[in-house]
Amino acid sequence: MVKIIIEIYRCLGRLMKTSKLLVLLLTLGLVMGLAGSLQAAPQYRYYTTGQGPGSEPRAINDNGHALVNFNDRAYLWSLSGGLTDLGDLGGGKSYGYAINNLGQIVGESYINATTSHAFLWQGQMSDLGGLSGGVRSIAVSINNLGIIIGGTFFNEQSISPFRWTPNDKLQPMDLQGGIAFKILDDGRMVGGKNNHAWLWNAPGPGTDLGGLPGFGYTEAKDININGQVVGFATPTQDVEYPTHAFSWTQGGGLKDLGTQGGPYSRAFSINNQGFFVGWAEAGGCIWTPSGDKLNLDTLVVNKPAGVTIGDAHGINNKGVIVGQGNDNGVAYMLVPAQMPNPSPGSLLLLLQ
Repeated sequence: MVKIIIEIYRCLGRLMKTSKLLVLLLTLGLVMGLAGSLQAAPQYRYYTTGQGPGSEPRAINDNGHALVNFNDRAYLWSLSGGLTDLGDLGGGKSYGYAINNLGQIVGESYINATTSHAFLWQGQMSDLGGLSGGVRSIAVSINNLGIIIGGTFFNEQSISPFRWTPNDKLQPMDLQGGIAFKILDDGRMVGGKNNHAWLWNAPGPGTDLGGLPGFGYTEAKDININGQVVGFATPTQDVEYPTHAFSWTQGGGLKDLGTQGGPYSRAFSINNQGFFVGWAEAGGCIWTPSGDKLNLDTLVVNKPAGVTIGDAHGINNKGVIVGQGNDNGVAYMLVPAQMPNPSPGSLLLLLQ
């Protein structure tokens, strides 16, 4: 660290005036002071949609655009643009489940009082339909190539997965009894099959990620570009508690992440840096790449009095988190309070 800083000083010293060197020295001193804290717990600033109780964010993209459901309507939310109602397919209700970096959103919307169809929103909502004979269809994930995955329900116990592409439109997808919840740009998918978390590189048999001792059911919710998978385990598919969050890697297998002292935890979303979020009995939770398990409620620098940071549903590649408050049931966004990784390039900006 010291050698790097000395080298920066030598290079810049030949180019900068004395006054700018003073700024550089002050800046380098600040970085030295921050060097230890960069390994400490992150801190965040807190924002809300302004909606009432029951507003629930489901996901956030790398541009800071979040997807929020409130009073049977899906909304696009950003701190700069506010809220945009996505509309519906004629039945008055819509629910969003995923958003990509292009701002395309997928979910389900009612076409009448009893039937819902999968939708794609890109400035306006389009009906994606469903597989023949189904009574309900939902779209659960969309990648940055516009490829969508979802499922058609034929009754409460029977669901068949589908894949939608701009060229081929909606087609059945053979996951041999499984259902996928997330698709990456390279086509990898995660979800569940035969009561276990599952990974597919393409339609077909896929890979069983296994189970956890004492838990009969595991489900994978997200995967990052490095192949790290997160999800949760429960005793059976129909029992909500107890439940434990897990992570999975090719080399390390399935790992029980435990809880924060109570009976339950779940992990829902992971970014490419290896941070992932969910919830535990204490509220919203973040797991760091180094293995720390932190209560988000303790990391917010401007948290309003009486608010508890609840379930965290999404984290993007810039570390921005969305979730729902425990006490007030209101959607929140947590933005990192400081630059997570100062670099020589960012130092030069301070000198201009």
